[in-house]
Order: sequence, then structure tokens, then C-alpha cells
Amino acid sequence: MEKELNLTADQKKSVYDINLDAAQKMTDAMQNKDRGAMKNIKEERDAAMEKVLDAGQLQKYRQMEIAMMQKRMANRQNRMNNSGGE
Repeated sequence: MEKELNLTADQKKSVYDINLDAAQKMTDAMQNKDRGAMKNIKEERDAAMEKVLDAGQLQKYRQMEIAMMQKRMANRQNRMNNSGGE
């Protein structure tokens, strides 16, 4: 993410802290299967990122998020297709 967004040293630390906090919270929410909490954590992370990134970086960040979501969906579909007939 550092290279893709061309983060400054200060931004790098802030983004690291934001992602670490979100990951820790997300682990708890996933263990509890709390989808509402997961959504809130993502929204909080995105709001924090908006405060740290400039407009161009934020646009690239959102594109990266979309690409990651599409990849997860494709992987999920592949798993479903591969396990269906075996």
C-alpha cells in the first residue's frame, strides 16, 4: 500500500496504525460472526483513511479496495465451482 499510494513517512505510520486497529477489531467481529460490526469497522477505517490521504491517494485506495473485493468474490466463486461436483 505504501508504494501504490506513494505515502509519506507520516502517512505510512498513520495508515499502519489505522489498518492494525481495524484488523484487531475485525478479528473479534469475525470470531463472533458479527456482520454489523464488520461493516462498521470498515466504515471507520475508510473515514480514518479519508483524513490521512490526499484526493489522488484516496481515489487509488478506493480502486484498490474494489479490486480486492472483486478478487475475493472470484476466489469464492472458484471454490464453490470446484467443490460442487467433486
